[in-house]
Amino acid sequence: MDLFFTPYTVTLLVLSIAAISIAGYAWQRRSLPGALPLSLMGISMAVWTCGYAMELSSLTLSTALWLVRLEYVGIVSAPVAWLWFAAEYTGSLPWLNRRRVWLLGIVPVLTMGIILTNDVHRLFWQSITLIIKGPFILVETVRGAVSYTHLTLPTIYSV
Repeated sequence: MDLFFTPYTVTLLVLSIAAISIAGYAWQRRSLPGALPLSLMGISMAVWTCGYAMELSSLTLSTALWLVRLEYVGIVSAPVAWLWFAAEYTGSLPWLNRRRVWLLGIVPVLTMGIILTNDVHRLFWQSITLIIKGPFILVETVRGAVSYTHLTLPTIYSV
């Protein structure tokens, strides 16, 4: 794996360690309301930030694409953990129990399936290129139809 670290990536890795620390602290208190989903949210954020740090450090498109896919594991799971945490901690959604949280996970699992098989159908990203802008090595994408659906679902649910 070809990587080039910058101060920006080091900052993201420090934030990833902070998220893991929060997840570990919450896991030790998982019997308290909201602690288990907070722990899962910390893990999601750590995967997201660490994946992004490594993406910014990647020197080849294949490495960057692999890291973007890893990053999306955190991206798609964070909203579910966030909603679960808010509902459990505030007690405002009594119908949302641990068994029903699995139903919320259907959309992230389908999204990850589409992301992992994107090379076959190009529904999430139509094209992906690696570009260099100053100290940054960025993955530039042209979004597909499912990508826009993924971005607008939280807006639809909040209405």
